[in-house]
Parts: sequence; C-alpha cells; structure tokens
Amino acid sequence: MKVGILTYHDGPNHGAYLQALASVLLLRSWGHAVEIINYKNPRHKYLEEIRPWLVYRRPVRFLDHLRKHTVFREDRKIMPMSRRTHNPDTVKKLHYDAAIIGSDVVWNHKIFGYDDLYFGGLNADRLIAYAPSCGWVNAHDSQPADLSKAFSRFSALSARDENTRELIRITTGQDAPLVLDPTLLTDFSEVERPARAPLFQKPYLLVYAYTMSASAAAEIRDYARENKLITIATGYRQGWCDHNRMEVGPLAWLSLVRNAHTLATSTFHGMVFTLKYQTPFFFFSNAKARHRVSSLAGLCGMESCLPETDGQLSSRTKPRDFLAAEKLESAADCSRTWLQDQLSSKNP
Repeated sequence: MKVGILTYHDGPNHGAYLQALASVLLLRSWGHAVEIINYKNPRHKYLEEIRPWLVYRRPVRFLDHLRKHTVFREDRKIMPMSRRTHNPDTVKKLHYDAAIIGSDVVWNHKIFGYDDLYFGGLNADRLIAYAPSCGWVNAHDSQPADLSKAFSRFSALSARDENTRELIRITTGQDAPLVLDPTLLTDFSEVERPARAPLFQKPYLLVYAYTMSASAAAEIRDYARENKLITIATGYRQGWCDHNRMEVGPLAWLSLVRNAHTLATSTFHGMVFTLKYQTPFFFFSNAKARHRVSSLAGLCGMESCLPETDGQLSSRTKPRDFLAAEKLESAADCSRTWLQDQLSSKNP
C-alpha cells in the first residue's frame, strides 16, 4: 500500500523529526511503501526558515541555528520524502492509498495558521488521523468554523492526549481512542548514531528544554554538582550549563538520552524518551507541554510526579519505580493494532 504521512517533520526539533521517522520505520516494517509529504505552508516556512535569521542578534545564536540545520539536514537523508513544496494545490494532486495525518501538534492552528491539508484536505482513498495533538490550544477554546466538516473527511480519528480527544468529542460526538506517539511504537536501534565525543564518555546530566526558570536551573545545577555530573544542553542553548552542544542531531541525541545519568526537560518528547529509555528525569512544568505530558504520565500512573502548577520543577523521578516501560508497552500494542486495523479496513 502506498502511504503518505503529513506531519511536522522538517523543523530543527529533535522530537518532531523522530516522531516522523518513527512513523516511516513502523509502516515500512509492515510492508508499506511510505513517504513523508514534504510540505510547509508559507507561514510555516517563514517562521522556521526565515524569521530566525532576522531576529537573532547574538553571533552565538546564528552559530547555534546553523549547526542545528546542518546536522538535521544530514539526518533527514534517511527519510523518504515527496518533492518539497509550499503550495497546497501541489499536495492535493498527490494520491495515496492511505494518508496519515500526525503525529505531533498538527492541529494547533495557532502556530502556523489553520491549514486545510492537516484537517483532512489530502487526496487519499483512506484518511487516518494518528496521534494528532492540538498542543496548547484548549479543546474548549474557540475553534475554526469548519472544523466539524473537516473532521468528517477522516476515515478514522485518534488522539495523542486527552485535550485533543476532548476536541474530537466536542466537534464530532465520537469517543476517539487515545494512542501513543509513534516514537513509543518503534525500535530506533538500526538508525541510532552513537555520540562518540570524549565529552559524552563522562557521567552527565542532559538538558533538553525550551523553557526553564532560574530557580529550576539552579536546583538542577546543584544536583549535578553534588553528584559529580557535567551538564550538557542539546536542542536549546542554556547559559547555565557546562556545555552547549547544538551540533547533536536527533539520531545521536537518542544515544545521549539512553546513556544519561538524568534528563532535565520541559518538552513532551523529552518526557517520551526518558520513559522509553527509563532515564531518571526532572520535568519543568509549562503551559505549552502540559496537556500532552499529563496524558502520557497518566498512562504510566505517574501523575503525582508532575508539578501541580506551571513554572515548577518536579523532583528527580525514576520511571523504573513506576513500571513505566511495562505499562507503555501494553499501550503500544493497542496503538499498533488500532493503526493496522485502520490501514487494512475496506471502509472509506
């Protein structure tokens, strides 16, 4: 079966890249011919590819951005993609036996604007929403007027978090299944790249966070000092860390998370991989990640480990203490079965 995937795959974001690649690897393992629909609308392109060069003032930020784009460009070489376009009409001319929209925050219309393609505007015999999220858009907020009509075009709907599930329920009346991010369904061992730099051979605390308060940073730094750990920031520069390594691409980042003494994160995919690899973590709670992280923690029985309010740092938590891997594997089996059933269904 020819399957197209429409998601956020092309930005310099480790989690976004890895969820897209995970979908490709999973579908290939089932024997499908898969490609990423290589599309960004003009606003998306401006915000990710043009605006950063216009707003950065410090030379180090330019260097960070250049290093990230260089390693992501290299890692993207293993990802099968259609011809790049920013024109939705070009995408609509592509035909697939099945098209999957998701995962990631593809239904957060406040980031790159409402784009009909992500809400069912593709040309496919069967259209599946797998693990989409509306991110920090609250399900009870005002939504685009034609959302009900857009959702009716899907052959099957699912959600990655309870907030998105509630949006589907409000809009369509359907009780859509809650499924896991594709990174939790996939084995990356064949594509993971070892981080060989001497720096990474020392005991380290890895930081992957786009937001962190000064008090949280101080607490993490104190923990690292007490445990004789160096602090290494990837993805997003942290001035308080011992080292900032923006040249670490997503495939090498996997091994860094796996081998870290502890991960400090404020992101959804930071939490995903700390659970996947059973790495102890600190989580800095924030509004942008709250809905997605709380749903994931709930699946593992770890809700009590998260701060009750935004702007707070969790205590250091060991996923093994909650049997997180076992609980996630059970949910992963259900998620794989659901997606396989939707792909094999004869219903339009």
